[in-house]
Amino acid sequence: MALKIWNIGKANARIDELEKQLAEKETDLVALASNPTELENDLTQFKADLSTAKQTIGTLETAAKAHADQVSKLAVALASAEAKLALVPAQIETAAAAKAVQQTAAQGIPPLKITVVADPQTTTRPLPKGMSAQDRLKAERNH
Repeated sequence: MALKIWNIGKANARIDELEKQLAEKETDLVALASNPTELENDLTQFKADLSTAKQTIGTLETAAKAHADQVSKLAVALASAEAKLALVPAQIETAAAAKAVQQTAAQGIPPLKITVVADPQTTTRPLPKGMSAQDRLKAERNH
């Protein structure tokens, strides 16, 4: 029995609270209805704010497209630079080989005959172990 009384008390408290909220809303409604120009001014301001927001969105979308184009151009430039950079080791090797040939020619040593082979593993003959570097070069020249 005590629970029913407690539930009724909670319900009555909720009803009082809702009646109070209703009275506040009615007061706000009367205040707004008595001043329609304020509502019209607020509506006009909201429309202006909406128009400004739409313009800002359009500007930002245009800027985003421009940035996307710039990023794609930079990606192409980066790929080109990476391709050029990949060629640098081969250019360095070529320049070093040319410099070595010039130095050996300046010392009066005839240049080695260099042949480019597709797979050095299959075309190179093993030399006997225990030979000095000079003997190996001589043996390589003779073959």
